[in-house]
Amino acid sequence: MKKYVLMIMNLAIYIGATFLVFDKLGNYLYYNFEWYYSLFEQNIPLELAFLSCINMLVYLLIFYVKKIFLKERYESLWSVCNFSMLTRKQMTLFTFIGLAGTFWFISFMKISFIGEKFPDLEEYIEIFSTADNFFYVFLGVGIAGVFIEEILGRGLIFNELKKVMSLPTALLLNALIYGYLQPSPIIMFTGFMLGILYGLVYFKTQSLWSSIWIGIVLNVSMFTFNELNIIDMAGRLPDLVLVLITISTFLFIIFSVILLFKSDSLSNDTLNTKNSDIGLKG
Repeated sequence: MKKYVLMIMNLAIYIGATFLVFDKLGNYLYYNFEWYYSLFEQNIPLELAFLSCINMLVYLLIFYVKKIFLKERYESLWSVCNFSMLTRKQMTLFTFIGLAGTFWFISFMKISFIGEKFPDLEEYIEIFSTADNFFYVFLGVGIAGVFIEEILGRGLIFNELKKVMSLPTALLLNALIYGYLQPSPIIMFTGFMLGILYGLVYFKTQSLWSSIWIGIVLNVSMFTFNELNIIDMAGRLPDLVLVLITISTFLFIIFSVILLFKSDSLSNDTLNTKNSDIGLKG
């Protein structure tokens, strides 16, 4: 019973801290400081980067407080999340998974029925493309946002769930939480799917770099395609073609995850000991 109470307390702290930064603090600054409004009104990705940095500082503060009270039982944020290095083979595989995820998302949302029924998908991209410079999109949506999402979603929440639950239960609940934190029902669905994917990849590699890298590739390619009007061009494809792309990219992702689990050269099973090294092996 004690371990469940501890898990709930930790989850409440991590999720609560994130909510306070992105919702309460963000809204307070937006409505009370003209400089904040002027800077970020037309630069939403830059605001995401700014709040992500603050959120990261809050996480570090939480773990600093934990260090004071836990002493010899203390684990650092880096150790808990596990930033083990990745190999070239893993990086290549995760790059292709990220690109497949981008093509899946684009083709899925451009299917006539889906686009008409769920305009939130395109609105989501347009909102986070609002910036004076594409570099801000790259920085906020492509890098900072992914780091915070994965530190919270996989590094903290998933690891807390795994301490007291079986892997399938922890994986499912983590994906549900990740999806629930998204802004609309259809984005919740895609978030749930990504939560399953990220959780499986993270579990197998034992490195948060794996899900972070997939997220970076997916977001950067997605918003780059939007900047180059490739997404609009995809909308002119016949629905049959879009459905085939949606199915084929989905199957590719499933096959890639199966390959990850079956291939010893793609697994970090020999590196399962906690590793606080932060880096990507070239």
